[in-house]
Amino acid sequence: MDQIRVIALYRPARLALLALSALGVAAPLNSALPAATISHVTDYSITLSGLSLAKASFRTEIAGKDFQIQGQFKTTGLARLFRKVEGTANVSGKLKGDNFVAESYRSDYVAGTAHKVYQVSFAGGGVKSFQAEPPLNPPANWVPVTPADIARAVDPLSGLILPADTNPCAATIPVFDGEARTDFQLTDKGVKTYSNGREKLEAHVCGFRIGLKAGYRKGKSDMEYVAKLKDMEIWFAKSPVADVYAPVKILVPTGFGSVEIAATRFGA
Repeated sequence: MDQIRVIALYRPARLALLALSALGVAAPLNSALPAATISHVTDYSITLSGLSLAKASFRTEIAGKDFQIQGQFKTTGLARLFRKVEGTANVSGKLKGDNFVAESYRSDYVAGTAHKVYQVSFAGGGVKSFQAEPPLNPPANWVPVTPADIARAVDPLSGLILPADTNPCAATIPVFDGEARTDFQLTDKGVKTYSNGREKLEAHVCGFRIGLKAGYRKGKSDMEYVAKLKDMEIWFAKSPVADVYAPVKILVPTGFGSVEIAATRFGA
């Protein structure tokens, strides 16, 4: 079934997390959260021309100046029969004004028989250290990550949660997920109404391209395939419980049809 190839092209456990800030079924809240804790949950469906590929969500918790994002991701339906992919991702850090400043990031995913864990520590506005398990064994055509590449990089979860007093589409976001260093290049395409059947939200529509910097195989990479796509979009809406923008939709046109990542729940 050729359509299932798209699952491999997008590295569902890593690239979906990379593209959406957090793709995954959220871990449950603790039963004894402080009264001042603010929680925001977004659930996503991922489809290809109407065919269900995966389900995901993320939960953001804010308690004072501390924040935490927890998530999981898994393939569904026929996609799961061809390749089982499951992943979790977590990030924690501090709020500085309306900005989310990460201190630690971890992703753990299984794709088929492969199991990979990435851990990244942040300090001083960039990456302090990172490691992968099992350790990376880069081929000869690997583009290595240098200290300059990650000096100002952010994680792929909190990196796409943006202050509500800014235009979310007027940005280039340097992202590092423990292996790949990319730029999320956003351009303004106006404002539209996003509807998921339960709610209608005003959404900023951004043109979306991925610029490759380092941490990928040059010449033979699925990352290069994604970087060549020109008509991707990412939609941002304001959270009803926090003064921030977060993604509610991503459209990825492909030769197999359109991949759509859409929020089915967005709020408390």
